[in-house]
Amino acid sequence: MTKNTLFMLGMIVLALSGCGKKPGHSAAGIGFPASPVVYYRLPDQSIAHYRIFPGVVQPETQVNLSFRMGGRLIQFTPGPGKPVRKGELLARLDPVLLQAAADAAKARYDEALRDYERCRILFQKNILAAADFEKKKRDLDVAEADYHNAMDDLTDSVIYAPLSGIVSNTYADNFQQVKANDVLVRLQDLSSFQVTIDVPEKEVARFPLSIAQANRQAAAAGGFYGTLPAIPAARFPLELKEASTQADMAAQTFTVTFRILPQKIARLLPGMSMAVHVPLLEGSFKPGFDIPSQALFTRNGKSYVWKIDSSNVVRAVEVFPDAALGSAIRVRSSALRSGDHIAVTGIQVLSDGEHVRPLLEKSTRRLTGEPL
Repeated sequence: MTKNTLFMLGMIVLALSGCGKKPGHSAAGIGFPASPVVYYRLPDQSIAHYRIFPGVVQPETQVNLSFRMGGRLIQFTPGPGKPVRKGELLARLDPVLLQAAADAAKARYDEALRDYERCRILFQKNILAAADFEKKKRDLDVAEADYHNAMDDLTDSVIYAPLSGIVSNTYADNFQQVKANDVLVRLQDLSSFQVTIDVPEKEVARFPLSIAQANRQAAAAGGFYGTLPAIPAARFPLELKEASTQADMAAQTFTVTFRILPQKIARLLPGMSMAVHVPLLEGSFKPGFDIPSQALFTRNGKSYVWKIDSSNVVRAVEVFPDAALGSAIRVRSSALRSGDHIAVTGIQVLSDGEHVRPLLEKSTRRLTGEPL
């Protein structure tokens, strides 16, 4: 037998021995690397399905400040991000013209008052006609109203902070000429926040008419909560505050506002994006896990997921699917627990008992529904 023939026979034997590996066992034990698998960690079981809506964080209290009259700024102290206290001076108009207008109005009022007193005496002596006396009384009323308006304009030439908070933005510079009712300062109270979302009519119909009832039902189903893109695992507890009863004519959506309850998770700022998680408040759902739909596979008419144990070995676990929602599907199984790892890649090529190399956990940010 030639050397080439012996070499070929040896290669055939090695190939046959490789083919004879029992199904379900990894080649890692004989020098081959374990299959890399992206996994998903099961969260706590939930009894409710969630919809997710994009929202924007805003302070519960914010005010836009402006002057009733136009004029030239001679004092303008606020700047974006500056903290202010209630009653603090923020802006002042040049009072020269306003003071002159107030003095002129006072002079007209004093003259009208003297005319009225003189005519009143004449009327009491039946020297002046009633119609003429009534005209003098009307003139006095007009002059008095003009004087009060002029004094109000002079008083309103100074803006004081109506509340303690942070200057969000300013829209003028010192010594600038400003118009009446032009917004100069936006002041925000950052001690409490809210988040507002737009809800389609098919979804808002599921909300109870009573806000208190909606909060009670939501609490029993897992609660309203919000998440930030930067820290998706952190939940900000929410409470339904108000919901509009008139749809937007163009978008056919309803505005719903949630109060962000006090928390120590992260610092919130106005304008931040927040995903609002709203449990479906109708129907009843059995406890289960919301998992990525690609983690599920079927075999012989039954549904399974690949559970990764502490030794990084995968086992097929039978599950019972419930309703699908967005990119997630709810499953129930007595063999699964919160914190278990299941494979979400390589589902069709894995085999029972195979060793795997778990990779970075799949994000859970959008597994409980999609923004509508």
